[in-house]
Amino acid sequence: MKRVFLVISALIILFVATTSHAANDDVLVGMTQKIKRGIINTFTGWAEFPIQIWKGYNNGFRGDSSRKVLGTTMGVVDGVTHAVGRTASGISELIFYWAVNPEDNVKVGVPLDAEYAWEEGEPYDGFDPNFTEATIRPAVNKLFRGAGNFLFGFMELPNQ
Repeated sequence: MKRVFLVISALIILFVATTSHAANDDVLVGMTQKIKRGIINTFTGWAEFPIQIWKGYNNGFRGDSSRKVLGTTMGVVDGVTHAVGRTASGISELIFYWAVNPEDNVKVGVPLDAEYAWEEGEPYDGFDPNFTEATIRPAVNKLFRGAGNFLFGFMELPNQ
């Protein structure tokens, strides 16, 4: 137990020392943006539910405005998934605001259609080119990247 306490204490000291040494403008700006976006998305995630229903009605099903009933029905599904996803994303950014942002999200998939709930954005098609490529594979890649960031993200601190 004493060794565990010493290891945790050493990691905390290392964390404080490296972040104070590495606090340049780019890192601080990035951290501030993640905290801001995290707070906004955590507290506005619920807004995705009515917004996605409205978008589904307005745009129809998969862009076909003559299929408004199906678009509205899919808007309910999208509203639930976007609300949960945006809220979870906001919470994770608040917790891991210090972690480095990835250079891109290629093959990781970001199924939210905009940075914030009230923005129009570009709809994400979970079936283009097919369900496996558009939904399953990006979810698995995201899971592995998230696990890697969670387990090994602290190793990035000296580089910052």
